[in-house]
Amino acid sequence: MGCIGQKANAPAYYYSDYEELSGFELPEWSHLSGPDATIFTERLIKILLNDKVITNTKTN
Repeated sequence: MGCIGQKANAPAYYYSDYEELSGFELPEWSHLSGPDATIFTERLIKILLNDKVITNTKTN
């Protein structure tokens, strides 16, 4: 858990710490393209599920 995560008492994730979250092109320097955002989110969810930060993927 990074410094921010320690202060907030919550897990903190930084994209470059995870190979599967790195390497995306940022066409506006701060936002992912629509297709890349979907892939990034799917990969992030897998990490969060694996770390048991979230336990269910249902939306309702």
